[in-house]
Amino acid sequence: MFTLSSQQSDSSTDYIAWPETAIPQGVLLNNLENDPSIKKIKKFLHAYPKSKLVTGFSSYKYYDSQQTITAREDGQGGFYDAFNSAIQLDTSVNEQIYHKSKLVVGVECVPYPGLFKYLEPLLVQFGGISVSLGKQEHRSVFYSDDSTGVAPVICYESIFGDYCTEYIRRGANFIFILTNDGWWGNTAGHIQHERYAALRAIETRRFVIRSANTGTSCVINSRGEISNETEYWKPAAIRTELPVLKGETFYVKYGDYIAQFALGFSALLLISTFFYNKKNGVTELNSERN
Repeated sequence: MFTLSSQQSDSSTDYIAWPETAIPQGVLLNNLENDPSIKKIKKFLHAYPKSKLVTGFSSYKYYDSQQTITAREDGQGGFYDAFNSAIQLDTSVNEQIYHKSKLVVGVECVPYPGLFKYLEPLLVQFGGISVSLGKQEHRSVFYSDDSTGVAPVICYESIFGDYCTEYIRRGANFIFILTNDGWWGNTAGHIQHERYAALRAIETRRFVIRSANTGTSCVINSRGEISNETEYWKPAAIRTELPVLKGETFYVKYGDYIAQFALGFSALLLISTFFYNKKNGVTELNSERN
């Protein structure tokens, strides 16, 4: 990652985006400043003092007591949570962190972990981890000193349009999708995942940077047009310029209200049709008897 980044970075670079799971070792949030991977990245960024590096990583946090429903015992009298996270780093001591909120059911979590925690061992059989990951409820926007905001969208979260609009309402000017598409293999799955990203660009009128390991990295403009696509399973780095876009589209402001209204109207139509036919059927039956 360092070699690829240095190929396209210089003193004018504002952002460097790495994919999900770019840091292979789990990072302990309680001792973040002393983590070897974090220190190595900060040292790398000294060559690019303007740059902010946004990357995905696996993180852990220890507690003295069970502070969340997903926290589990560490075997030494304490508790800990594991997260699928994103972080923005620069040469300062200010680290901004976001924990993935939309977790993949059956791989990263069980539904309603408070009730079905006993099912967590089954996650391994679905290609996931052995415990439900922790999460945060609201979207976080990574800000720079000039108030430019980046939406750190992690993998599966990018398929939910209404979900991603909260980043924009919180001030995001760009969307960075950090994804690990390796588990798709070279199938249509990773291509479809990329196409979802184009929808997010259209809905929000924001440029999207898609950083994927094994999948397709690319740039998507605010009209959903894809450019700078990398080849599958081929190491590459992209350099591009992005306009800082602002404002909120109708979809950002109101989300899926039109679809929800249409769904509700359809349900009412089905119910009214059912009772109308039932009433007419009874009327016709009574007429025949008379």
